[in-house]
Amino acid sequence: MNFPELNVQVQKINEILNSIDKSEIPPELDSALNELLNQKDELDLDYQNKIDSILAILKHRQDSLSEKNQERERLSELIETESNTIKWLEKYLIKHLQAKNISQLRTQRFKLDIVLNNSQRKLVMNKDISINDIPEEYQMIYLGIDYSSVRKALESGEELDFAFLAEPEYELRIR
Repeated sequence: MNFPELNVQVQKINEILNSIDKSEIPPELDSALNELLNQKDELDLDYQNKIDSILAILKHRQDSLSEKNQERERLSELIETESNTIKWLEKYLIKHLQAKNISQLRTQRFKLDIVLNNSQRKLVMNKDISINDIPEEYQMIYLGIDYSSVRKALESGEELDFAFLAEPEYELRIR
């Protein structure tokens, strides 16, 4: 029986049991009541097992997602390290080959040409300069929503036609 079906069965049995006045049960129906109570106990156990299984799946997925996020961070760091190593090796090789006036070189596996990159030149900004020291024609204004002030206004009771505070949602905390 799947979880929704189990839920319906538990609810039906609970309704039946709640509607029965146990002090007025004739002795001949006592065994039927005991059978119903046994069914309820079995359904309750099945219900608990289903919940436990769903929680195990959920917890496994949460842990797996956490591990994947950690792996993504590790790979991002590795990519950055590799990229920096490649840039350093390229500069190192160019520096030493140019010191010997070598612009072309052939090895057993590779043919190397040192060429000037004719694409758009790299823009380098002085990191010590303040935005206020840059003329206005070279500045941009970024518009964005101040979420913090919108939240404060709504929490203080102000009504805004472009935003509202959603009802709190239930969440599971699995330990």
